Amino acid sequence: SDNIYSFQQNVSLLQQLVDGMDRPGNAEALSQVDSQVAVVHDLSVRIGQQLTDQVAYIEQTRDRNEASSLKVTHAKLGKDYNRVLQQFRVAEDMARQKQRAISSRHRGGGGM
Repeated sequence: SDNIYSFQQNVSLLQQLVDGMDRPGNAEALSQVDSQVAVVHDLSVRIGQQLTDQVAYIEQTRDRNEASSLKVTHAKLGKDYNRVLQQFRVAEDMARQKQRAISSRHRGGGGM
């Protein structure tokens, strides 16, 4: 759950960076967004692997009570992960759209 919390915090930071991308004088935001996308993507992959590993562990658990408890925990963590992953995808798509818009404005001389 700590990793999912960290994932959520990093997605929130990404959303803030994306919101500030198109503000005048915020040229460094583009590189910050790219870096933050990479960080969030790495967290996502790591958490996805942990959830997969947890399923394998649950399947090997012989104690029914422990397995049942683990399944409940896994379901909640999986749900939380998927919710944050969806937020990440939305923020990442918004970043791409803004990057394209900013890039086309610079090529077309829209800043004059």
